[in-house]
Amino acid sequence: NFVRNINDALLRRLHPVQMTYLTADLEKKILSEHCTPQLITNIVSVVDRMRYSGGSYGFDRPPAPEEILQVGLYINNMLSWGLTQFDVIGRNVWAIVSKSDHDRAVLEHMMRFHPDFLDPLIPDGRAMNMDQVYAKLGRTLLRGIVEDPESRKRENAWEEMEMEM
Repeated sequence: NFVRNINDALLRRLHPVQMTYLTADLEKKILSEHCTPQLITNIVSVVDRMRYSGGSYGFDRPPAPEEILQVGLYINNMLSWGLTQFDVIGRNVWAIVSKSDHDRAVLEHMMRFHPDFLDPLIPDGRAMNMDQVYAKLGRTLLRGIVEDPESRKRENAWEEMEMEM
């Protein structure tokens, strides 16, 4: 669990077993009792990118299933209380899924530069401040659940970018 190292003498006496994460289908089934289908899709999509980025984004400790459930329950509570600010949701989910300085730095880099998280309103990820990064995570998690007030601007910006190509 990355808290402390296991002594080599003890490791020689044991047969360590490395476990993999649950499949996306099984995680969706677990979350289905607590979350809407759209929220489940959004959460699993982000978590899968964190876990299976092909070495591009090397997290020390990608989110475990219980943390994914915690994210789902947290977002449901926020929505039931009427709190839908993307940056608030993103900041708090950030604290749940990134547990070390390294993981926070990798998640920040992923939100700024990963092609699936591009924002046409801020095409240069380096120009984003942390509140914008948190808002991007929150917007990704709440896609299709909470209306984005800047959705029309984003659509127009995407169209302009495609026309320039």
